[in-house]
Amino acid sequence: MLGGKPWSVTLTYYATFPKGFTPPSPPGLLHSPALKGHSLLCTNVVIDGAPEGHTTDPWAGCTMVDGARDTDHPTGASLEGNTDKGTTGSRLFLVHPDAAVAHATMTFRDGRHATAKVTAVPGTAYRAYAIPIASGQTIAAVDEYDAHNRLLNHNTQWD
Repeated sequence: MLGGKPWSVTLTYYATFPKGFTPPSPPGLLHSPALKGHSLLCTNVVIDGAPEGHTTDPWAGCTMVDGARDTDHPTGASLEGNTDKGTTGSRLFLVHPDAAVAHATMTFRDGRHATAKVTAVPGTAYRAYAIPIASGQTIAAVDEYDAHNRLLNHNTQWD
């Protein structure tokens, strides 16, 4: 629950492009060899029954990847929400972490903590974790740990 509302994050891997997906082409080109990938990794965020950012494009949360073990797939973090691009109100901190990360702990300015385990798409190298942030909470730090509970990253850029 997030601010009294249910939330979910779903990672879906498609070994080949699913029906209805058309790879984007740069302007003026019908097909671009520069656009890499023959598979698709989709991250779908739903808060209180509303899909975040996918109202006009069902593939907005998808990234083209080169198979189940693409070593160049994107990693990184974002704030996801249904208002103000995830900067206010209830939102989710969504991370596609490096391979060594097993879990993370978020510390809020009021001293509270929230922890999340990394979840993987079975049979792939694709992983993520999400931490809910209630309206009014502010992130002080995010710490990521390996499977032996050793600190890998201490990040305060989200304050």
